[in-house]
Amino acid sequence: MSELNWYTAQYTAEFQKLQQKRSEKANDLMRLRLEKAQIAVSSEQGVTPSAIEDVDELFADAGQIIISKNKASIGMLQRALKVGFNRAARIMEQLSEAGVVGPDEGTKPRRVLMTIEQFEDYLSNR
Repeated sequence: MSELNWYTAQYTAEFQKLQQKRSEKANDLMRLRLEKAQIAVSSEQGVTPSAIEDVDELFADAGQIIISKNKASIGMLQRALKVGFNRAARIMEQLSEAGVVGPDEGTKPRRVLMTIEQFEDYLSNR
């Protein structure tokens, strides 16, 4: 086998390995997207955070802060709870799924939909 053919064979083998890894990553990505879509469908069908086990440990604190200030924004949660944007956004989505706050309205703060008494009832029943 000539040196050129050996390099071509090595390159081809490496290329095939990379293509296989790329294919596996694409499959993983599609699986994650499917799981997210299933969660979205579940939430539209009335599955609340009480039915989802991984509610953030700051969920109750966040709800009480939002209701007491009558303002629901991710930035406010970040400052009040001293957490990053991603965690604050996840908590806000959980609060929205629970019916504590309204849906996202772009750059405006979300509407607060529960009183503190309703929220405490919600927490005690989950």
